[in-house]
Amino acid sequence: MVKAAYCYLFGKYTPRPSAKNFSVIYQKMYLIKENQQADTINGYGELMHGVCLATDADNYKSLSESMNPMTLNALMNKYYSTMFPVIKAHNGLIANLMDDALIALWAKPIAETQLRSDACYAALKINSALQEFNHLPSPQLPTYLGLHYGEMRLSNHKLMEDYGGLPVGNIITTSTQIEALNKILGTRILVSATVIEGLSGFISREIGVFLLKDTTQPIVIFELIDKNDQIDPKLAPLLYAFAKALHLFQQCQWKKAQKSFVNIHKYYPNDGPTIFYINHLERHLTQCPNNPMYKPVIEVSHLSASRQELYSNLGIQ
Repeated sequence: MVKAAYCYLFGKYTPRPSAKNFSVIYQKMYLIKENQQADTINGYGELMHGVCLATDADNYKSLSESMNPMTLNALMNKYYSTMFPVIKAHNGLIANLMDDALIALWAKPIAETQLRSDACYAALKINSALQEFNHLPSPQLPTYLGLHYGEMRLSNHKLMEDYGGLPVGNIITTSTQIEALNKILGTRILVSATVIEGLSGFISREIGVFLLKDTTQPIVIFELIDKNDQIDPKLAPLLYAFAKALHLFQQCQWKKAQKSFVNIHKYYPNDGPTIFYINHLERHLTQCPNNPMYKPVIEVSHLSASRQELYSNLGIQ
């Protein structure tokens, strides 16, 4: 993994890098990109705006327990070699890497729409590339992606001298929580509204309003599906029907919403968000306040059912 990171970020490989050398990848790339000198570190402390992408491989834990370290290392090198070139080609930077989890950033001191667009294109390309990777005759690593846009700061605190600066801010935690939400909703790429709203060139659908674990502010979540020019025409009826059903849900018309989702399930039996809402409406109905602006908030910490359990309840293998 480390070898792959160095190959694709710097074009060369430095054997057995220390933790300090590896953790400054993002700092060095940022300086190179902004044409600054390596000893110009004051900029690390400034406020940045951008997108954080968090990824996680679903099957890694079981593989790590069943494979010897050398074989596992070879597999993960191939895995990350699929992702790193895509991130680099779309102007992203590797911020952190641990086992099967990756954090990538698209950040600048001034907010730019292009940052969000680049991150979304990269996420779609990564998802496509990993689908091909998982069709190879080797252990599969189904991967979830979560993206959030906001503010961050590149830390250069004195205590971090031995490890290098890393991005800090709520954006990192939120993106990882969005990534984890995929496992509940049966999706691959989820983004916050701050990432996708106002962007052209993408197909997405609103999934709902969620209060993520360890957070206090609900956020609107979208599924990033594809580029505008590559959408499957068969998905159009699903997106239209799902939007209508979600609207009923958000108006607290529980019975009508449930009927709509059940009807969608007849035609799209493997659509994860539809399955989620059918089960959610059976378990977590609450009374809505008398407020036309209110949207039901789904608290992720209260969701105990796994995706496998949800599928099982509907007779899906």
